[in-house]
Amino acid sequence: MVNNINEVIANLAKIDSATSQIMESTKKEQSAYSEEMRQKTIDFDRELDAQVEKKVDEIRKELFESNQKLIDEYMEESTNTHDRLDKLFTEKREEWIDTIFNNIIKE
Repeated sequence: MVNNINEVIANLAKIDSATSQIMESTKKEQSAYSEEMRQKTIDFDRELDAQVEKKVDEIRKELFESNQKLIDEYMEESTNTHDRLDKLFTEKREEWIDTIFNNIIKE
């Protein structure tokens, strides 16, 4: 009977030892998994930042090109308007001078 109790105690000690080893192994695996997830999170954040920066640069470039096109169109329109006004002034200058002069004299 004492032999059986000693066997049971020995078996319980083996089970306790195995349980301790399993727990230690689980902690190591959990630690390794946590580190792997931390690294994946860092990599994901880096990749996401790069993608966002690339998209922002693309949008910035599109806006710059769009604004430059509008500026060019407005400059051309302004130049055309200036040319038309200059031509009109050249054609009507004498007539306007006479009209202004006559209006001043009438008063």
